[in-house]
Amino acid sequence: MRREQELFIIDKFLDEASKRLVASADHLEISEKEARETIIELFEYNDVIELLLDRAMFLISMRKGFSL
Repeated sequence: MRREQELFIIDKFLDEASKRLVASADHLEISEKEARETIIELFEYNDVIELLLDRAMFLISMRKGFSL
């Protein structure tokens, strides 16, 4: 359950970051293409964070002697 909450928070953060980036694109005068590329990069970071969480949970379970 905790992992699901962590992933939800990460997804919420990425969604908010994406919205802010698009909203500020006009202000920063960056192209829509650049904004989209940055959003894609944010979601790639999400994949990396998920892998790190999986690894951390595995290591914790191994340390405690049980699997989650």
